Amino acid sequence: MDALVEQNSIDDAAEPARTPDASDVSEGEDLTDEVVDNTTPLSHGGRQTGPKGVIADHAFHEQMARERKTAFIKSYNERMLSKAITTTTFREDQERNKQEEALLQELENISSDEDDEDEQEVIRRYREQRIKEMKNHEYYKSRPKFGFLKEVSAGQYVSAIDNEAANVSIVLHLYENSIIECIRLNECLVHLARKYACVKFLRVLAHELDFDPAGLPAILAYKNGNLIANLVKITEEFDKPDFDSNIVEQVLLRNEVFTAADISPDFSSTNN
Repeated sequence: MDALVEQNSIDDAAEPARTPDASDVSEGEDLTDEVVDNTTPLSHGGRQTGPKGVIADHAFHEQMARERKTAFIKSYNERMLSKAITTTTFREDQERNKQEEALLQELENISSDEDDEDEQEVIRRYREQRIKEMKNHEYYKSRPKFGFLKEVSAGQYVSAIDNEAANVSIVLHLYENSIIECIRLNECLVHLARKYACVKFLRVLAHELDFDPAGLPAILAYKNGNLIANLVKITEEFDKPDFDSNIVEQVLLRNEVFTAADISPDFSSTNN
């Protein structure tokens, strides 16, 4: 402490006294030499005075604006990521919207200049398809997201179905670990859950529900609290015993358990 007081005394003694008319900037002083480091937080104890104070004020408010923007974007991204395992960030959404608007405008310009009827028809269909894809993407973003196969108990599965949103399809797999077809179907459903992220995929051990193992593997599908598909011994729906996720998907589509609107737009067919 003595050293600190002593240093302050030296600094005070070294500073020349100012007259009432003295300027805050000495003659010949170049303000451009004042460098504000924006990489570290700025201390700000209230409004500053003088040219140096104005510079400090300006730098402080710029940093506050950057921090507010960063916090907003972070909050947006966290909110979107909490809804889905595959989604886009705030910046990516903005870029996607710009690209889509530019593409539609380009197509509009082409269609107005082109005389060939066949080419106009191709452009019209392509434009309609792109608009449909954009609408589907917006619809997808507004819905609950899941993306995984969830294990539930006999006491949980009723509420997991009844408490879900009315526009969500629910796939319930009744299984036993001792049945090889059930194990294979679980693997297929893990894959489909990633693809159809708007569909809720559940599984429950059949013996907990006193379900006859002769009917396994079984798929029950619900929507808005109603049973929409009852696929007991679902393997009988398959064309061959060594089924895969594509075969399971076709059976569920055929029974209207889910639709293409439930597919994540970010899902790739190369995903495993």
